[in-house]
Amino acid sequence: MSINIETIKTGNVEMDYFRFGKEGGAPLCIIPGLSVKSVMESAAAVAGLYKSFVDVFDIYVFDKRKNLPDEYPLEELADDTAEVMKALGLSKVNLFGTSQGGIAVQLIAIRHPELVNSIVLASTTPRATKESEAVVRKWIDLAKMDTCKELMLEFADRVYTAEFVNKYRDAFITLAGLVTEEELRRFKILASNLFGFDNTDKIGQIKCPALVIGAREDQVFNYTLSEELARGIGCDVFIYDGYNHAVYDEAPDYVDKLHDFYFAQI
Repeated sequence: MSINIETIKTGNVEMDYFRFGKEGGAPLCIIPGLSVKSVMESAAAVAGLYKSFVDVFDIYVFDKRKNLPDEYPLEELADDTAEVMKALGLSKVNLFGTSQGGIAVQLIAIRHPELVNSIVLASTTPRATKESEAVVRKWIDLAKMDTCKELMLEFADRVYTAEFVNKYRDAFITLAGLVTEEELRRFKILASNLFGFDNTDKIGQIKCPALVIGAREDQVFNYTLSEELARGIGCDVFIYDGYNHAVYDEAPDYVDKLHDFYFAQI
C-alpha cells in the first residue's frame, strides 16, 4: 500500500501527517508516542494494521511539528495538534494516543473538548513519576552522547518484550545507523517535556467516552498509572498481562479492542 506523506501549515505550525481509509468517514486521529525515528517512515505498515477500519473511518496519523522550538511543553504539543485538526476541518474526532501521544490526547480532550468524540489512552499516564523520569533521562543522556546503537537498544529494551527485542535486534541496530543529528535533537526536546508533568487534577474534566489500555510489565509507565488514569476519568481500563510498554505493537488482539470501542462510538 502506497501512502502519501502530506504537510500542513497553519499560523504557527508545520506538521507532517498521512491519511488513509474512507474519505469523509468518521474521523480517527492517531497521535504516536516518543520515538527516535518518525512514524511517517512506517506509514504503510501502520495503515496495514487498521484495514478493518478503512471502510468506515477517515484515519489521520500525525507527526510532531516540524518547526520544533528548543522547549516544547506537552500542553503546546497538544494545542499544536488540535490546531492542525481544526485546520483540516475535523470535528467530533475519535482519538488514539500511545504513550506521550496519550498524554497529548488527554490534554486535547481537556483543552479542546469541542473537537473530541471519544478517546483511547494507551500505555500512558496522568503524571510523571521518578521512575518514568529516570527512564527518559537515560534516553536523553544516550542521545546527548550520540550513541545511537546504545540508545536504540536501550529504548527497545524498555518498551518491548525480550522476545520481540531478540527477534528484531539486528533491525534495531540497522535502524540506529540511519539516525540523523536532527532526529537526535528532536528526540531530546520531545523527551524532556515529560519532566514535572502532572495532569492529575484535570483528568476529571474529560467527559467524552474513553478507554484506557495498559500493560502489567510496562517499564516506562507502571500499569498502576493506567488504573489511576481510568479512575480519574471514570472509564474502563484493560491491563494486558505479559507485555511491556509497546503492547500496542505486539498484542495480536490490540487492534480488535480498538475496533470494538471506536465502532461503538459512531
